[in-house]
Amino acid sequence: MSKTTSCLVSIIHHLRDGKGHVLPYHKSLAKVSEVLKIEHIFILPDETSKFFAPASKVISFFAPHRSLELERQDMMKLVLSWRFVFLFLDTMKLGLDLRKIFKSLDKSYIYKNVFFESFNPFQLAALFVSFFMFKNKKDWHIILLLRGSDKWGNGLYWLQSKGFHRAFKLLFWVNDIFKIVPNVVLTSDSEKVAIRLREYYRRPVTVLPIPHTPDVLPELPKKTKTHTQLWWPGHPRLDKGSEVISEFISRKDEYLAKFQLSLSKSDLVQTEAAHIQIEELSPNLDVDEYNLLFSKMDVILLPYSKDVYNESTSGVFVECIFAERPALVPNETWMAYEYEKFGLPELIFDASVDGMVESLRHAEMPSTLEKLRNMSKHYRDFHCVDGFAHEIRDVLPFLKEV
Repeated sequence: MSKTTSCLVSIIHHLRDGKGHVLPYHKSLAKVSEVLKIEHIFILPDETSKFFAPASKVISFFAPHRSLELERQDMMKLVLSWRFVFLFLDTMKLGLDLRKIFKSLDKSYIYKNVFFESFNPFQLAALFVSFFMFKNKKDWHIILLLRGSDKWGNGLYWLQSKGFHRAFKLLFWVNDIFKIVPNVVLTSDSEKVAIRLREYYRRPVTVLPIPHTPDVLPELPKKTKTHTQLWWPGHPRLDKGSEVISEFISRKDEYLAKFQLSLSKSDLVQTEAAHIQIEELSPNLDVDEYNLLFSKMDVILLPYSKDVYNESTSGVFVECIFAERPALVPNETWMAYEYEKFGLPELIFDASVDGMVESLRHAEMPSTLEKLRNMSKHYRDFHCVDGFAHEIRDVLPFLKEV
């Protein structure tokens, strides 16, 4: 049986019902593979196959490993109790399941490249277990995307992040000694995070573009608007700024009477408005509905928590830049860091409602929109499938020969 030259393997351990970045991110990796002229393979749990079939060429399945999918707080509770044994057993089981799949891929491809993101220390340990005593390891490359550094967030977030990265550092040290996986490439989708990770791990960290960038938004016929359209996108959550939005809605300020705010209906947000107009949306929009709604909006509100988004990237923010829509963001976040590089401090506020209203006054000024267009051009050149393929080609030596 002749071997195909190479493949890019996406390990998707949890899609969380198709919400969030994971689904569009890995579907974009399939497009990256087309650019690189290599085959793309999804490895994912049985229960998530509905999001990929029948379009995907190759899908390998493994059963979910429940304790490895817990939120950080719940996982920490397991680590500190006798139930740690469940984490150990699930780690070993995931490692052995991946090993079976990797062995089958080893027979079919010359160069194998595994892309792993949004993982915790136990899932990374399982990946290393899968390669223990594995033959032909020199033809495998593991690309690890790290989101957030050891200084991510404050309080509990900081403590958990510190623990995760210390565990990662230990695993990398063990891997260096025993050469379990010889070719490990560290990456990040944030320049800010990459700088910190290079210092912490004392290893090269490549900055990858965000590939799941939006298509061109639908054009709408020009018409006179009665209100300036604001949008707080996504599922309402505390870390997405639900408290700030509630306060914004109840604010008594006649200036806000010219705005209409669209948002998903939720018990987290009170919608008894003082002056601003409110449009409640379904929390479950399909892609076409989402794009159509986006195209109608003038300004996007992203009052995200500094604890979570001081380093975390935001796909919605990238979409805003692509669409040349002003997005108002808090200071001390990754989004503010990006704005500062392009001279847009007027779209950054101090996380207070007063600050957000002040930024709103500047959002549609001609000078602001001109700088936003310049930022959008830079983003379109970098954050795209071709940009991602270019960076991947630089970190995988064999691709330079393809």
